[in-house]
This record gives sequence, C-alpha cells and structure tokens, in this order.
Amino acid sequence: IVVDTATRTAVVQPGLLNAEVKKAVAAHGLWYPPDPSSFEICSIGGNVATNAGGLCCVKYGVTTDYILGLEVVLADGTAVRLGGPRLKDVAGLSLTKLFVGSEGTLGVVTEATLRLLPPQHRGCTVVASFDSVRAAAGAVVTITGRIRPSMLEFMDDVAINAVEDKLKMGLDRSAKAMLVAASDDRGAAGVEDTE
Repeated sequence: IVVDTATRTAVVQPGLLNAEVKKAVAAHGLWYPPDPSSFEICSIGGNVATNAGGLCCVKYGVTTDYILGLEVVLADGTAVRLGGPRLKDVAGLSLTKLFVGSEGTLGVVTEATLRLLPPQHRGCTVVASFDSVRAAAGAVVTITGRIRPSMLEFMDDVAINAVEDKLKMGLDRSAKAMLVAASDDRGAAGVEDTE
C-alpha cells in the first residue's frame, strides 16, 4: 500500500484485507469508508469484485464511490490501466465503474487506486425497537427524509433473535423489528439527529 496524503489516495494490491487498508491509512490521518461486515477478513479485490458496501453506505456510499483507478488483466492477458489518481479523471465512459461489481467476469483486478477521506467524528448511536416491520420501515422513511445518517441498519425479528442467540446482547426478543442508527455530525447537529 502506498498512501499519498496530499491527494488523499492509496494505491493498493487486491489481496490486502479491508481492515489492513483502514489501519494503514488511519496511520496517515485518513479513512477508507467502505465497511462490509466482513471487513476484517475480506480483501480489497473482493470488495471491488462485488462492489461491497457496509453499514455506513447510507451516507458514504459503496466501493465504487472510492475507486479512482484500477489495473486489470483481461482474458487475453492484456494489462490495462483504467481511471487514475485524480477525482476529476472522468472523460468519456467510465470503464473503472464498469469493472467494479463485475465479479471478475471482465478481468482480474491487480491494483486499485482508492479515494480516501479525512477521519470522521465518532458518532452518536440510537437503537430503537418496533412492534411491526411497517412501523420500522416508516421510521426509515422519516429519518432519511430529514437527515442523512452515517449508519442505518434494519433487523427483523428473525435477525434480532439470531443475533441474540449468538451474542447474548440483551436485545428485545419480543420486538418485530429494530433499527440501529448513527449520526457522525458534530456538536448540536449530532445531538439533534439522535433526538
């Protein structure tokens, strides 16, 4: 991994784990947002192949939003560079975007240039239980109509009970749905979001 703090980019090999990239860029005061639930064991190449998202994709997007460039090897063995290290490198059709999420059908990724962000404020988190899926879905519509949460996760009663069986967190087993929401806005805005 090569991190450029001036351009907030990192050039990485596809075998690096998402967690390794996060840790390496954090050492430079930067953040790589895509956070699939398997971030500790999934590779950047796998994230590119599947266009992985994660809990914070509601606000920060998915893998394709952080891929500035790729080096790929096509089926005939030709190595091709797509995109580049600049955010405004957008002339013509974006072949980079075409490759992200293609599951390796168009070629094999051998290098990725990632867009990085400054680290975000530690968020405020709210957990809410609902007596129906409809009520939880209504809350999602209301929340996203007013704010842009940094994380918004829905669980139905099957998921709640599966998590509780495994982790023994004290979740409300009688709830029909649950939302976990977070705001990483600073100060009064974050407090207002959680209220």
